[in-house]
Amino acid sequence: MLSWLVKLTACSLILLLSGYGVEKISIYQNPIHVDDREFVLPLAAKFFPRHSAFTIHWLIDPNKLPKYVEEIAPANHKKLALNEAKQIRNGAFALAGLDFDKELSDWVGPEISLAIFTPTSEKGALGWVMALSSKKKNGAAIFLEHFWQVRGLAGSKLQTNSYRGIGLISEKRNTDAKNSQALATALINDDLLLIASERSFLQEALDVSQLTDDNQLEDQELEILIKQLDKGNALITASPSILHSWLGFPERLLRRKDINGLVATLQTNSSGISLDGALLFNTSLKEFVEPEIENLPMLKSHSKSIEGLATLNSPYKLLEKTNESPLSQWIGPVINKQLDINQSSGLKTILSSSKGPLLWIQDKHGWVLGTNEDSPRLEDINKVYLEKNFTKSDLISNKKELQIWSKLVIKEKNNYDSLESEVPLILLQEEQTNWWSRTIESLSDQDAGNESNDLEERLEKLHKINGKKLSNQLALNENLSQKELEKWQPWILLQSLAGRKLNTTIKGLVIALGNDENINNSSLHLRAILNTR
Repeated sequence: MLSWLVKLTACSLILLLSGYGVEKISIYQNPIHVDDREFVLPLAAKFFPRHSAFTIHWLIDPNKLPKYVEEIAPANHKKLALNEAKQIRNGAFALAGLDFDKELSDWVGPEISLAIFTPTSEKGALGWVMALSSKKKNGAAIFLEHFWQVRGLAGSKLQTNSYRGIGLISEKRNTDAKNSQALATALINDDLLLIASERSFLQEALDVSQLTDDNQLEDQELEILIKQLDKGNALITASPSILHSWLGFPERLLRRKDINGLVATLQTNSSGISLDGALLFNTSLKEFVEPEIENLPMLKSHSKSIEGLATLNSPYKLLEKTNESPLSQWIGPVINKQLDINQSSGLKTILSSSKGPLLWIQDKHGWVLGTNEDSPRLEDINKVYLEKNFTKSDLISNKKELQIWSKLVIKEKNNYDSLESEVPLILLQEEQTNWWSRTIESLSDQDAGNESNDLEERLEKLHKINGKKLSNQLALNENLSQKELEKWQPWILLQSLAGRKLNTTIKGLVIALGNDENINNSSLHLRAILNTR
């Protein structure tokens, strides 16, 4: 129940903001629009510990959002859009035992926050505290009276007391029921309602509110970091303990003892939803800072049929298993996973030998790598394959000179041995640029013209988030984006809540990682844009 609540709440926010193109509403129609002001933490942050496993704050009116989704949906999908938006919103609150339409819609305000509290002992379970702002005088108080009256009539045993001057009401846990919740509530200044999975976590929230050094609202470092990040209408924080299990960060990275967690803002814009975040560490990363990558002068000449592309800075470093750089520990496992999928010795050879910027293109024929003419050196690559008994030969294709490494191998087919040519690498040399592939078709796509590629344009939009261009970038088209999201656990859970596949709402995904000293010397910068229809 708990993990569903957190993951679905976070993903529901993303879908409701972007799944039907909410960003396309004009500034005059859209109260969700974010202007030039940075995100400001709400009062609820005073009750959230800095070491929470996960927190999310958002400034969105849950009552109005489904209607906006309906308004900007295509004419033949308006009813479906409205119903799905309501279903996801209501389902997220239902996981906390709340009926949005009957219990919350009349009074709940636009500031909503959720925190996942770490257990006080090793055997303890995670708990949660939800904070709901009230837009109506006495709205939260009236809700509380009805809320506990219904549960009392249903047989719940209630207990009330005062803790730190605040009135607490809670259920006594039913020890006979599996996974039973014993909800607890507290009303703060008549306009902020705290609802917790059990009394102990609510008491911890009230304790934290009295401790300047422990709560988020009075965390000066967090305040400074938020100002350095891009503006947004939502903020998330995540601890190392859940970055792998919930969000899929590489295990190798999270085994570091100095990792401190993730902070990120979310924002709607003309492209969909964007994320600007920082992965924080307790130590300086100055010794691991990479130089800013320069644009490779080659993308413009490639076909518009590109399905995915990535720019990597010195990929040989990223693949070194002994490299202690957090950037290597983050990106290295991702590259190795792709190498396992491709099962290409040529791809691995070039990646592990490139000491400068590299462009990785995926098209319908396979992969293409673009490198500077001096890295990797042609003589080094030739030596590697000559030692493996490959022969280097020259070939003219479409009036272009290609260099091919190949050898004849015996393979069994239908119980018969046959001779086949094994080709790990083909090289096309152009001015200042080497193109590497294993298929002539991919290199022939160079003839497609000089029109700008859609994925490159998306990367340019990504660079406009918070200024500096980051050194490692990835852009995926509609097809590859949908395939990647299908494997992401929060997306799987979100589709379960929606009751249908949501891949058709996704148009593309772009991500950038790198060092950014403008943020601070103890973090890696993460940017992403989820493009939607």
